[in-house]
Amino acid sequence: MSARLCLIGDPVTHSLSPQLHNAMLRALEIEGAYEVCRVREGELAVFFDAARAGAYCGFNVTMPHKKAAFDLADALTDAARRVGAVNTVRIEKGRTIGHNTDGAGFLHAIKPHTVNAKDKIAAVLGAGGAARSVALALADAGWQVRVVNRTPSHAQALAELAPNICAVELAEALCDCALFVNATPLGMEGEKADFEDLAFLRALPKSALVCDLVYRPAETALLRAAREQGLDTMNGFPMLCHQAVDALAFFLGKPLDHDRMMAVLKDVIT
Repeated sequence: MSARLCLIGDPVTHSLSPQLHNAMLRALEIEGAYEVCRVREGELAVFFDAARAGAYCGFNVTMPHKKAAFDLADALTDAARRVGAVNTVRIEKGRTIGHNTDGAGFLHAIKPHTVNAKDKIAAVLGAGGAARSVALALADAGWQVRVVNRTPSHAQALAELAPNICAVELAEALCDCALFVNATPLGMEGEKADFEDLAFLRALPKSALVCDLVYRPAETALLRAAREQGLDTMNGFPMLCHQAVDALAFFLGKPLDHDRMMAVLKDVIT
């Protein structure tokens, strides 16, 4: 069996996905490679056509293409359809099948940190594809989710997807949260924008987990401020690893031993 896979987006050169996927391919003794391919806005349809023609057997999708990939895919899984965004695509007989592993990967990642959380209340900053995936996954897992976005209408649109999601202002979101999630690009390496003021973290309970979906840099200004305040923190890397396992299983069309693959990835990063 051979597999030619890749990650598309702009930017993509910072991504650790090739290291993770190539390590798993080697462990599974599957020939092939996982690479990165910069695809600018406006070039996505051309890339999809090339993939359908056999350039790849599957690919992951990152910013800024998750919503556009949803519209271009020939078929969608329930996970992708519900979120309205695609981050994983399998090529099957010349057709593109769009899937989304963000939500499941996030729940896997936070489990060790939140297993003893008494009140499952989460605040999610953002309303894009990643925020939608995280908010819906948390809601499905029984969390009360408060969505905060600088454009209130976007937060409200996300809140309408599940009864236990609501749109609120940041000041209202934090006082009794067990979890705060930054699902925006703020603080990401190469991104000009960052948080102007992190004083809002003081409103979180001391037992809260502060999670940033960004993993480059490993500690963003948000996570550093939270750590200095004594809060538990987690960057986006654990989520990336869990997503990688789920994505490879989708590419191959068969289940993988999740624990074994996570052990492989742990060896890669230590």
